[in-house]
Amino acid sequence: MLTRYMVIMLQRTDDGFQQAKQTLPEVKDQVFSKVENEILANNNLDPENKELWLNRIKEISNSELEKDEEFVRKIWHLMLNSESFPMVLQMLPIMRWTFLVTTKIQPFLTCDNPIFYFKELGIGNIRSEMLFPVSSYIMLFIHRRQDLNEGYLQIDDSIAKEINRRMVSIATKYVYYCQNEPWVVRLIRNKSITIKQGALQTISN
Repeated sequence: MLTRYMVIMLQRTDDGFQQAKQTLPEVKDQVFSKVENEILANNNLDPENKELWLNRIKEISNSELEKDEEFVRKIWHLMLNSESFPMVLQMLPIMRWTFLVTTKIQPFLTCDNPIFYFKELGIGNIRSEMLFPVSSYIMLFIHRRQDLNEGYLQIDDSIAKEINRRMVSIATKYVYYCQNEPWVVRLIRNKSITIKQGALQTISN
């Protein structure tokens, strides 16, 4: 269940929304064309009702729904499902899952786009890694490192800080933290956050 949830969350990015927005006109034409053909083929509808339905379909089809961002976003949310990424759905369970535990001094933060991974690596690379916040003190780290055990692992505050930087770097609009700390605001305002691959290699059993 958690795997399926994460796959859906992977799609809930601004890039995913923009892609859905671009493809909506084509999808809309295909859907309305199919509905129109089904109405024409339906012999149970009397001619008057059939004509009424066809006119209504044409009216909606000719409207510029794709320019209504709220409508597009609602349709996009309805279309999100874990089956859209079957390879990711298969790969995540066979990767290694380590639950990183931080201290009360340096809790984890999260954001409105809470799954971090390097897009240039994707999920299928041997160096691929994914972060998903479970709570303010537990972060799921999905990886392929043979030297790092699965289960729960206590980490240093420096690692937690690096993870928080990664979370802020992927935020679309909102960042959430369990404490009122000035450094969170400073981190959010930092427009030049540099995230380097391999920065979590210092995590050890």
